[in-house]
Amino acid sequence: MIKLNETFLTLLNTFVRERGLVRFQIESYNDFITRRIPKVLSDIGVIKPELPELGDLKIKLGEFKVEQPSVKEADGAVRSILPMEARTRNLTYSSPMYVEMTTVLNGIESKPVFVNFGDIPVMVKSKICPLSTMTREQLIEAGEDPD
Repeated sequence: MIKLNETFLTLLNTFVRERGLVRFQIESYNDFITRRIPKVLSDIGVIKPELPELGDLKIKLGEFKVEQPSVKEADGAVRSILPMEARTRNLTYSSPMYVEMTTVLNGIESKPVFVNFGDIPVMVKSKICPLSTMTREQLIEAGEDPD
């Protein structure tokens, strides 16, 4: 019985060391950002607002993109932010997200524009988090857990 427990603990430790405890959550978040949100937009495709005074109006939804995490300061300046600063300042670690929209009014299509669709919380070490591409030394310098 003791041998079985030792084997189990060895396997568990190896699994956690190689795969980590949060890898599945990060993979799920990355899938949500890169595949699921764009699919929802694609499934919706076109929005037809009921504004008869404007005529026949349609809004085509296109590409979805997310920028790097950022913060808007009191003076209006926008700059990149890392998780440690967000924690220290009690800010939400988030990124602006944009949806490409094309209006079609009475059959005339406008030039597509990216519209800010709000901010989305960023999972630490996900694809859109700068920590995901940092070296061990850079993570330590940024005040983050390198493992």
